[in-house]
Amino acid sequence: MAPLEPWEKVYIKLTGDKTSFRDIDPIHGFVGCAQCHGGKEIVATDELDSTFTDTLLLQSLKAEAHEDMVKDPSIDAESNCAPCHEDIVNRSKNSMHSQLWGEQYKIAYRYNGSSTMAECTTDMNEKFQGECMSCHTTCGQCHVSRPNSVGGGFISRHLFERQPEIKNNCTACHGSRIGVDFFGYSDGEGLTGNKADKHSVKRMDCFDCHGSDAGFEDFHGNGDEATNPPRTRYETHGLATCEDCHSYVETIIDTTIDGNDTTFVTKNYHEAHWPSDDSWGAKLSCFVCHSQPYYNCNSCHTQGEWKGNFGEVEGETDVHEGDGGYREFPDFRIGHNPAFDSTEDWSPSLEAHDNAEWIVVRHVPTTEITYENWEAENAVIDISTMETWQYASPHNIRKWTKQTKTFTDSLGVGSCSANCHVPSNEENRDLFLWGAYVDSVTEDKNANIHVIVDDFVPSNWNEE
Repeated sequence: MAPLEPWEKVYIKLTGDKTSFRDIDPIHGFVGCAQCHGGKEIVATDELDSTFTDTLLLQSLKAEAHEDMVKDPSIDAESNCAPCHEDIVNRSKNSMHSQLWGEQYKIAYRYNGSSTMAECTTDMNEKFQGECMSCHTTCGQCHVSRPNSVGGGFISRHLFERQPEIKNNCTACHGSRIGVDFFGYSDGEGLTGNKADKHSVKRMDCFDCHGSDAGFEDFHGNGDEATNPPRTRYETHGLATCEDCHSYVETIIDTTIDGNDTTFVTKNYHEAHWPSDDSWGAKLSCFVCHSQPYYNCNSCHTQGEWKGNFGEVEGETDVHEGDGGYREFPDFRIGHNPAFDSTEDWSPSLEAHDNAEWIVVRHVPTTEITYENWEAENAVIDISTMETWQYASPHNIRKWTKQTKTFTDSLGVGSCSANCHVPSNEENRDLFLWGAYVDSVTEDKNANIHVIVDDFVPSNWNEE
């Protein structure tokens, strides 16, 4: 995202009959600037003439007005936002957005088998606050300005927007793994050949699925997170699923054969692969068929450390590398859901969201060297205790993808197996997460032993 010009970040343009902040935002304007930001609301002097030509005096008055000013009052939301929005503030302070519960769980579990950073050492907590929490937002960075992670700056002249703006707020943070896919960017950010998500084409936005007004996920939390922290974003209260809008109905055909009335129950592609249909064995996540390729990444990207020397890799398409071992690469891989047939709690990051046996997985930004600068003496974050190829829900959904386009032979007979099934087409083996592939690109096979497909597919599927 291109940063705003410095003057754009702070300039509150007054046009027409608007002469003050109160004219821009009548609801919040009555509060005044100083009540939230500190400083002095009005600096008056008889020495300043109506032409405002005295530069030194203007600078002096500006300094006086901005003395002890707080740039982002919502950093202290309990003092500055709660007087009017008490319920939202109380819920938000323990929400997924504010606490990064999913990241807390992954780090704490790999560190000492616990659930939150509160159960880790003070040193580990300091590293978590300094690294992971450095990107996350305040109330104002969702409702007034762009997030600090993309340079900040007013979106609409300091108007408080009830619903965050999709491109300036949501995908400002959730851009490289969601925004570029959802909008189908092709200006160097997105993947070559990918098209915009079908929901984007239909002019839907984030809040059509994730907004509380739609009856789904509430970004401010439901108030239960402090005592029952979600272990992953897929445990967020009210998270949307594909089935909220999409379902299937069995096709029933009544006919007569040899004088006998007969009823057939047929299965179309969706019915045959539906994850909750126990009468068929496919049990595919919707993403297995309807996702396009997506970015995966190695190493951590906090504090901008990976951005040094970041750029395209010569001779490879859509692959980027940067300092610190960071690598960004496109792929599409089908993995086995360890939560499907296991009651073990070792794989909590996959338990909550999908009851399919076959899922789409993406490599998360974690490798053996990710936490090297975190570890104190005798303190080790062991990534082998949790998979690094994890359940993914790419925002690049299309009705027709490589997997759903059927092949038609010379006799006009079509079969989806040509573009998806194994072993009908040996090339389709590359769709699956094999152990040998994991070792070749990420060197963390042991962490993903229950996600790779080697032990869960028929023997004649094996790539060896």
